[in-house]
Amino acid sequence: MANKKNNGFSLKSETENKVIAGRLVDAKEAMGYVNTVEAIDTDNIDNWVYRDRKDFELGNIDELAYSIKKNGQAQPIVITEQNKIFTAKSNKKARYVVIAGYRRWLACKSIDIKVEAIIKKLSFNEAVACVVDENRKENVSDFSKGMFYAKLLESEQITQQELAQKVGLTLSSLKNFLSFCRIKDDIIEAIGDMVKVSSRTAIEIVSISKKSENHHKALISIAEKIRNGIGEKRIKNEVELILKKVKTLDVSKKVIEKNNKKLAHITGNKINLHKDAVDNKNYTKFLKDFENLVINHFG
Repeated sequence: MANKKNNGFSLKSETENKVIAGRLVDAKEAMGYVNTVEAIDTDNIDNWVYRDRKDFELGNIDELAYSIKKNGQAQPIVITEQNKIFTAKSNKKARYVVIAGYRRWLACKSIDIKVEAIIKKLSFNEAVACVVDENRKENVSDFSKGMFYAKLLESEQITQQELAQKVGLTLSSLKNFLSFCRIKDDIIEAIGDMVKVSSRTAIEIVSISKKSENHHKALISIAEKIRNGIGEKRIKNEVELILKKVKTLDVSKKVIEKNNKKLAHITGNKINLHKDAVDNKNYTKFLKDFENLVINHFG
């Protein structure tokens, strides 16, 4: 049966059209992408194991969900099939992982509707470039960037030099971002919202916390100020001020004793041994023990 004509073009049979459409999809897949937007069940998607955006910088997901429900999804998300490279963070049964559009996926998931998505076949480096581009557009915090970079390097699939080039940073700037993963967990927990903490501030926090236990505690005590965005110089000054107060309080302890026995008393900057201590028969050993006691007393 001859094909019908329409405006001078042959109308192919339905079977032929399906074959042609299939070949177009295969060609697009061979080139590494599929432009077709599909509606995907959000339960079949999970976050990429290397990406970790904290709740404090996701914005109002409920508001975004309401907008999508009312006005539709303005832009599809980008996903890729889960495999050895693209491992899901928690749902190992998910077929896909999110590469771009994490917030839109969460919003659709929160109201239990399908999310519009473009399925792409990506290399590791292409996926990194995609996430970096989205981070730039959404003004993601230095903290999230730093933790993302650290996880990528842990995968051993990319070097620091390659990553620096990919994200448009010098090696020294990249190392600044990597400082976030060296901040102790209790300090991060005390700060909470890390949005206003810059990569330069992260370096100072790491440096100060390593000096002593008192320095570490001082940082925790000013966690709220760090959360509100004070810079590295202000942090250093605040910590020094706290340590001076601690030292003043320690000096106010006028008597040094052990086992309820007074060994010395303090007058100004002098430590005066008690007569019983001076008369100690094993004086050399006493001095050694006393030195340790003084260190424990003053820190």
